[in-house]
Amino acid sequence: MKLLALLLSAVCGLAGAAPAMAAFPEKPITLVVPFPPGGSTDVHLRSLANMAAKELKQPVIIENKPGASGSVALTSIRSAAPDGYRLTVLVPTSLRLPVLQPMGYDPLKDFTYISMLSRYTYVIAVPAKSPFKTWADVLAYARANPGKLNYGNAGAYSSTHLTMEAIAAKEGIRWNAIPYKGDGDQVQDLTGSQLDLATPSVGGIGPMVDAGKVRLLAVMSGKRAQRYPDVPTLPEAGTDVVADVPYGIVGPAGMDPKVVAVLSDALRKASAQEDNLKLLVQLGQEDAYSTPEAFDSWARATYVKERAQIEKMAQTKGDKQ
Repeated sequence: MKLLALLLSAVCGLAGAAPAMAAFPEKPITLVVPFPPGGSTDVHLRSLANMAAKELKQPVIIENKPGASGSVALTSIRSAAPDGYRLTVLVPTSLRLPVLQPMGYDPLKDFTYISMLSRYTYVIAVPAKSPFKTWADVLAYARANPGKLNYGNAGAYSSTHLTMEAIAAKEGIRWNAIPYKGDGDQVQDLTGSQLDLATPSVGGIGPMVDAGKVRLLAVMSGKRAQRYPDVPTLPEAGTDVVADVPYGIVGPAGMDPKVVAVLSDALRKASAQEDNLKLLVQLGQEDAYSTPEAFDSWARATYVKERAQIEKMAQTKGDKQ
């Protein structure tokens, strides 16, 4: 009995002496940004990464991997170790691309959702000399002149394209979608009166608004833009449709919930800092921090909703051909 007691004591002593698991993080974290350096999203993420690094007590290194509307960055971390040291950014386009074509990833199975961070704010703008003074003017013209009004968007099946086509379906109107690769060309054609309407981001068209070269008729998101608080949202202007265009941080599937919680908490604290909130106003974005659970739920609901819309749009297009 004494020998057994001694053995048990020795085993317990060894167990008690076992080193504790290292606290996360114990080395730098890499954030793969799916956009080139210098753009508004890149600027925001670099600033936020520095703030989060102070909370995490480890550097957050930015690695730019643009291409394929964010898919290059997503596929680059899909097979990474799910240890929290390699993360990337997911935008709404990343959810709908696999509906349109094989992308090599499943947005609902291949990633761990960590935190939503921000929402882009898109607007409906017209040239300063446009006869359209209000959103109601646009709708009245579109109803009376089906197929004659041209609007710019951020590309086929982009968030602004889907939103404008949802408006057309709801209002019973027909207009022409003109795709662009970015805000710059779209705004240039708007100021040159080659477009009747444009749907750029606040950050992309802000200088032209401030210079008096264009006029904003409505904000496409659910909140008024802080930079232009007098411009109504689409629901306020009479059309109950909004463009919900957030982005957030994801990691590979299978991450430890404790690691996810550490990262999400650091992002929450960084997002709440006054410097971050001021930067978002400058960039024409709004704070949209959410928990991992809320971000995951949003992604799943958005995927289902937009897949149905895309399939309906494709069917309608096929019927017209």
